Amino acid sequence: MHSNSGINSQLNELVEKYTSNTCSREELEQLLLLVREANTDQPLEEALQLYWEKVKAENKQAGIDWDAKMRLLLEEVNAQTPMVHINRKFNWKRIAVAASLIMLLGLGYWALRPKQAPVKGALATKDIVAPIKNRAMITLSNGEKVELDEQQDGTVIHQGNTTVVKTAGGKVIYAAAGSGTATSGLYNTLSNPRGSKVVEITLSDGSMAWLNAGSSITYPVAFSGGERRVQLSGEAYFEVVHDTRMPFKVSKNNMEVTVLGTHFNVNAYDDESAIRVTLLEGAVRTALNNKQAVVLKPGQQAQVINDIKVLKDVDVQKVVAWKQEMFSFHETNIKEVMRQVARWYDVDVEFRGDVSQVNFGGSISRKASLSELLKILEETNLVKFELTGRKLTVIPR
Repeated sequence: MHSNSGINSQLNELVEKYTSNTCSREELEQLLLLVREANTDQPLEEALQLYWEKVKAENKQAGIDWDAKMRLLLEEVNAQTPMVHINRKFNWKRIAVAASLIMLLGLGYWALRPKQAPVKGALATKDIVAPIKNRAMITLSNGEKVELDEQQDGTVIHQGNTTVVKTAGGKVIYAAAGSGTATSGLYNTLSNPRGSKVVEITLSDGSMAWLNAGSSITYPVAFSGGERRVQLSGEAYFEVVHDTRMPFKVSKNNMEVTVLGTHFNVNAYDDESAIRVTLLEGAVRTALNNKQAVVLKPGQQAQVINDIKVLKDVDVQKVVAWKQEMFSFHETNIKEVMRQVARWYDVDVEFRGDVSQVNFGGSISRKASLSELLKILEETNLVKFELTGRKLTVIPR
């Protein structure tokens, strides 16, 4: 390891923080800046190697050759592995894979046990790729269903004085002309099924929502009256246009979020243990049964079950990682991980054995194929998988 310059010393420190999952947003931006300004990838490779040696020393275990694991993993990297492409001569694919393996070893809650023989027939079925198209559907107020991927770019639907447009990028835009009287009382539902890319919709007031796979939102064709109310099932990220005269409300069963103008995420899948409202900007009021209510500040999350619990200093980037095409886990139980996997790849998951103590941490691109994602998880030696058709079985080691 050469070069004792201040820049390399700073790079070493930032790489260690990044791979140990303790890097702040500002430190991550500084790390990316240093990497972009470097002429070669050597300083970054040296920083990774330095931390690799430190992590190995802290995780000594008989029967495990971590260097051999690193070499094997790097040899298996190919051109199809999803990765961020940058127009530089850096070997980003090898560096990113190396950083991922170092992260697996560096995070304290990853189990370190000798790898067992693979299960016969594991992943024997044809691989399942990440969603490559949007399969969203709009259900009109008269019950007619419109498959968006079958529609040409441009105007899709005319409803009274509201025009619904599908853009070239697959976005859905509601544009209302006039007062909205002609479309008053008309509701549409946008459904984004499992195994479909995230779909973006602009509502008639200009507010935007991004709908995750396995989610749906019901909304007026044109807002009118004293409020802007939508109903959500699943998960959506909202950027709401400010309007004090017409508060924006998101409801799910007996839970309601009221905002004036803000950025927030609502996770309200039926198979999750709680509804989670996470605030990124502005302020929102979360109420339960029109009784208990809390007002969130940026960085806070309301967890709604039988009452409302507020968590402070939440990692909001992890919460909205799905919008950035990433899986992001932090001490996340395998069952929650697999619920996300099931929605994204449209597979049915079952568990064979007790996995209550199996937790994961780290980030994986949602552009990865299912086999690529499962292979990364299997590297922890915590679980193994069997895939038959669209049935995925999780087996603890």
